[in-house]
Amino acid sequence: MIQMIQGNWDFVALELHDDIVVGKDKHIRFVQVKSSKYPHQKVSETGLYGRSPFKKDEETFYYNDSWADKLLMKSRHFPVTSGYRCEFELATSYHLVEGSSKTDVSLYNEEFPVNIPDDDVLLNKLKSLSFDKNLNQYSYEDICGESLQSLLTKFRIKKYSDSGNKIFDYMENIQSKFGALISENTRLSRADLHQLIAHLLDRCLIRNGKSMLYLTRQDAIEIKDEYKARIRASFGQEYRCHDSLEVIKNVFSEVHAECSVKHELYAEMKSELYRCHDALTTWIDEEPGDIEMLLSLYGHGTRRTLNLQPVERDRRLLTLIRGNVFLNIVNSSTTKIILGNKSLLLKAIGNKHISFLHVERRQTFDNGCEKLQTIIKSVSSEEQVSLMSKKPITIIDGHRDDIEVSKFVYIASPSIQLDKLGQDSDLVKPSIEFQAIPGKYVQKLYDDSLYELDSLDEIRDAWKNAFVSIIGGSVTNV
Repeated sequence: MIQMIQGNWDFVALELHDDIVVGKDKHIRFVQVKSSKYPHQKVSETGLYGRSPFKKDEETFYYNDSWADKLLMKSRHFPVTSGYRCEFELATSYHLVEGSSKTDVSLYNEEFPVNIPDDDVLLNKLKSLSFDKNLNQYSYEDICGESLQSLLTKFRIKKYSDSGNKIFDYMENIQSKFGALISENTRLSRADLHQLIAHLLDRCLIRNGKSMLYLTRQDAIEIKDEYKARIRASFGQEYRCHDSLEVIKNVFSEVHAECSVKHELYAEMKSELYRCHDALTTWIDEEPGDIEMLLSLYGHGTRRTLNLQPVERDRRLLTLIRGNVFLNIVNSSTTKIILGNKSLLLKAIGNKHISFLHVERRQTFDNGCEKLQTIIKSVSSEEQVSLMSKKPITIIDGHRDDIEVSKFVYIASPSIQLDKLGQDSDLVKPSIEFQAIPGKYVQKLYDDSLYELDSLDEIRDAWKNAFVSIIGGSVTNV
C-alpha cells in the first residue's frame, strides 16, 4: 500500500494471508507469503521445491505443487509473448538455510538473479517430471510460453520480518513509513495502525470461503488522505501552523529567487523580504491562523476554509506577498495583519489601513468592486462601524483587465445605530467608503522595477510616485 501511494504500483490484490498480486501497466508481481514461529527453516523441510507424491500403476509421480511451482505457473495467464513482465516473490518471516550445497538456494535471496546456471539447485528440482491436477505432464515452456530457466530469473526469496517480539519493530517501521507519506516527521500511532488494519479488513470480500482484498492506487491515496485529515485534526492548530509555515517558506523562496537576479539590489531588498516574512509568520502564531484562513479572508472575506489546489494556493500567496513587499517599501514601514478580523484581510500601516481582496480568474476589476460591496454588506454592524472609521484602501488582485486608476466604492449600510458612533439618534443609513486599487497595476510596477531599476532607493521613489498618482494624494494620507 505504501509503495502504491509512492507510485510504484497501480493496484494490489491479496488473499488473506497467502497470495498477493501487485501491478503497474503490464508489470505484475506475484507474492506468496510464508511465516513461521521459528527464525530459521531448512530448505529441504519447506515446500520451496518439495512436491506432493501420488501413485499411478504402482509407480510414484509428483504434482507440480511446490511453492515455486505455484508462483511460476501464474505466468500462464500473463505470458511474455503478450508483453507482460511478471515477477515472483516468496516473502518469508524467516531465513531459509541449507544443510549442504545440494540445497543451496542463496542465489535467489533478496534480489532477482540475472542468470541461472545449468547446475542451479532450484532449476534442477523443478525440471524433474511433474503433473498437474488432471495428471497431465506439465511443461513450463508449452504452457507459460517461457523456459523454466528464464522464469527463474524473475524469482526471488525475500525475508521481511522476524518472528516473536521483532514483529513490533516491523510495526514501528510501518508506522514511520506511512506517517512520512503524510508529512515529514509524522508517524502513525499504534492506535492509528490498528484502525488502518481494521479499515482494510472491512474492505475485504469473501470469495470461495476466503477473504479477498483489492485496492487501487486511488483507493490507497484516499485512505492516506483520510488519515492525514485525522492526524491534522488531532494535532489541531499546532499542525496547521507548522504546515502553513512550510508553505510560506517555499513561496518566499520564489520571491527571493526573482529578486536575486540583480545581486546588489537583492542585498538591499533582503531585509524588506525578511520583514514581510516575519510579519506573516507572526500573524500565523498570534491569531492563531493558517494558510487556509489567510486565503479565505483574501479570496472571500470569510474565515471559512477555502479549498485551493497547491498550484493556485501558491500563486495567490505569491501575489499577496508581493503586494505586501510593495506596501512595506512605499511606506518604509511593515504592514501587520489586524488580529481577529472576520471579513476582509485587513492590514495596518501605522494608523492607516489597507485591505486585500482576490477575485476569481477571468473576472474584472469592476467584478472585484462588486465583490467588495457584497462582503461588506454581509458583515455585522459592529464591523461595519469599525470599517467606516478606518476608510481602508483595498487592493483588488487577480483581475484580468488592465486598469491604472483607482475607484471609490461606497457601500450603504443597512442600519447602523449612531450611538455606536458615539452619538444619540435613531437608525440611519450611512455609507462606508473604500478606495479600490487595481492589483494588476501594482504587480506590473513590481515586475518592471525589479528588472529596470538598480537600487532600493530608486524602487522606493518609483513605487511611491506611482502609488500617490493612483490614489490621488500623498502617501502620508494612505
